[in-house]
Amino acid sequence: MMSLDQIVSLAEEQGRKASRLHKTPHVPFDKDEVNRFFDHPVGDFFTYLGTYRPAGWELVDYATVDKTGWGTEYEPAWTINHLHEFVLQTIDDGHQYGWAIIEEGEFQIVIGWFERTEPVSYDTKPSPFAGWYKCEDGYNEQ
Repeated sequence: MMSLDQIVSLAEEQGRKASRLHKTPHVPFDKDEVNRFFDHPVGDFFTYLGTYRPAGWELVDYATVDKTGWGTEYEPAWTINHLHEFVLQTIDDGHQYGWAIIEEGEFQIVIGWFERTEPVSYDTKPSPFAGWYKCEDGYNEQ
């Protein structure tokens, strides 16, 4: 079993990685995407932010979820099915939350849902591949 110190350390490490990679919460495109996700392990869908809070996003709330699939409805941690239904309900209610893992233990994860606080801005920097072309050996500079 993981100690509290190990869980906090992992969240901080994942936060540093998420910051370095400029990760943001995952916003599902539609209910079909959510349904397809829940056919796979729970961690595959969610970005792992750890302690990192990206600019332009605000943590609305969070829930502890049993990640083993063995949890039951009468336990304090949500089951995967409960989380699935909750995500679908937020879409039905018109919310476009972003979802991310903010802590992970051996048997449970803490899922946060985030709201965008700034409008989406697209990076206008030129592509790092501008001026390159594809050739037989890969890519060459023009």
